[in-house]
Amino acid sequence: MVSILVIDADFDQQLILGYHLRMSLLQAELVFSATLEETLLYLYHCFAGRLAPPSLVQLSLPKAHQESDWQLLEKLRVRHPRLPVVVIGADNDFDLIGQAYELGANSFIAKPLDLDGWERLCEQLKAYWFDVVTLPPAD
Repeated sequence: MVSILVIDADFDQQLILGYHLRMSLLQAELVFSATLEETLLYLYHCFAGRLAPPSLVQLSLPKAHQESDWQLLEKLRVRHPRLPVVVIGADNDFDLIGQAYELGANSFIAKPLDLDGWERLCEQLKAYWFDVVTLPPAD
């Protein structure tokens, strides 16, 4: 079983992404987090051996992203450098994309505009991250 940590402050977005990920990755355990503090506490428990660490992190950036979103990505890279992070951004702003990669994102994906787009995205995430790529062992 794989575990995916989904970081998204928007509860509606969590529901949409959770539904489509569950349909694409039937064997996946999804863990949702909404804040920097909640995410870091969860990861602390994972890497202290209390919980299974995630195989992949999906960090969703809202259109009006906050500095804490970038701080979270920076902290993930420092504390868990091998943990794959996929950033899902609200727009295809080249500065936003560049900053995500500079701070250590492994991939940047533009948020889909409709439910069919979310379904395709989750199928593609499954195909790439779990069928093609060999993920590193947990830290």
